[in-house]
Amino acid sequence: MKERIAVLKSEIERDTERLNRLLISNQSFQYLNELRAFRHFFRHAYDVDIDREKFKIVAEKALKIKERYRSEINRFLKFLDELLK
Repeated sequence: MKERIAVLKSEIERDTERLNRLLISNQSFQYLNELRAFRHFFRHAYDVDIDREKFKIVAEKALKIKERYRSEINRFLKFLDELLK
């Protein structure tokens, strides 16, 4: 029984990773991960001045994600539509 559960868990993890790759590109994932890290720093750095250049870089990446977001989500929705046919 434990072996079957382990196999099922492995298959679910593999399928989840596949769906994640279909949902957003690796590049968008990297941008989002950097934004997440910056947000974490920003929320916890109460007495630290924000580096303007670092903020500019993060803001530029946020704009790049915004540009990519719609096309990547539409591509994923098209994939889901194909699965339903």
